Amino acid sequence: MKKHIKTLSLVISIVLIVAIAFAGCGNKSGSSPAPAPAPAPAPTPAPAPAPSGPAGSGAEFDIPADFGPLELNMSLSYPETQPVVGMLRTWADNVNKYTEGKVTITLFPGEALVKAGDAFEAVRDGVVDVVDATTSSAPTVFPLTSVFYLGGIQFNSGQASTAAVVDFYSHPNVKETQQIKMLVPYGMTSSGLITTKPIRTLEDLKGLQIRCVGMSVDVVAALGATPVAISMAETYEALMKGTVDGLLSNIETLKSQKFAEIAKYATIAPVMGIGTHYVAMTPTLWDSFPPGVQAAFEKANAEAIEEISHAWDNMDATAIEEAIGLGVEIIELDKTELDKWIAAQGDANDTWIAARNAEGLDGKWAVDYAVEIAAKYNAQYGN
Repeated sequence: MKKHIKTLSLVISIVLIVAIAFAGCGNKSGSSPAPAPAPAPAPTPAPAPAPSGPAGSGAEFDIPADFGPLELNMSLSYPETQPVVGMLRTWADNVNKYTEGKVTITLFPGEALVKAGDAFEAVRDGVVDVVDATTSSAPTVFPLTSVFYLGGIQFNSGQASTAAVVDFYSHPNVKETQQIKMLVPYGMTSSGLITTKPIRTLEDLKGLQIRCVGMSVDVVAALGATPVAISMAETYEALMKGTVDGLLSNIETLKSQKFAEIAKYATIAPVMGIGTHYVAMTPTLWDSFPPGVQAAFEKANAEAIEEISHAWDNMDATAIEEAIGLGVEIIELDKTELDKWIAAQGDANDTWIAARNAEGLDGKWAVDYAVEIAAKYNAQYGN
């Protein structure tokens, strides 16, 4: 019995010793209890909602989720080589971006869909969705706009002419765009003569066959040449065959239409007005767009007007440089000669005013206002 008691006492002692040893290992310093575990990190706050979208993104416009997708075609009279075609592709890309991919516009240059002379009726009647065309191909539709083709209304840059055209269309007296939805109106640089014979004086024009359209027909006739109304697409071949001796056009066509290959003279004559172009849409199509889509178009339109207006001066300069390299002689008229050309067009201007008045329009107002805004924007944009 005593032996069992001694054994039990020994076991208890061993247990106590082991317990004390483990306690010492758990707190070697014995100075303080183990620190509490660190608190869990605070959860990362959710990011703030994204803004409506940076400038240039489609998200900045209220494009309905159930709108589109819509595929539109666009007819252009320009050939693929015309730099404005690239700018209008950018415009179409921006429309697609700003509408979040809901509107796609496919361009068809070179009169692939409709002839230039039929462009206005085609877009008005919905035969095509969008066009880029010149107002000179529809002079009866744009009677007041043809004022920009008159002699003596001069512009020193594409920026100045475009600003004037936009201003002109915004005036309440001008109602001739009501049959279409005007998207991108723009002006060009002043016209010149691109010919197969040198034109150094007014007398050199007598009897020559000069391609021109619209209001330019009266201008060319007043200068003593014979107007030939053919499309721009037909002009290269006509120059090659000799059925025309030249054309009245802005100088950049030396390059874009490749006229420098066959017409070896270009007379800079900034007294014969400017060409005016427009991008337009079928009105019923425009009216079918929700406000957000229309706003997206308007942003792209404003950007295109700005880009195109800056480009014309560079296009002319580049065309002249390359044309000289191809052997084209650039002829510049002095002030004395220019004054003769302006005076020769005096009767054409009076005839134009009388024709507009007979149509129930105010031709005198149009001339006076065009002269006024030409001076205004020439001063604003400089040379």
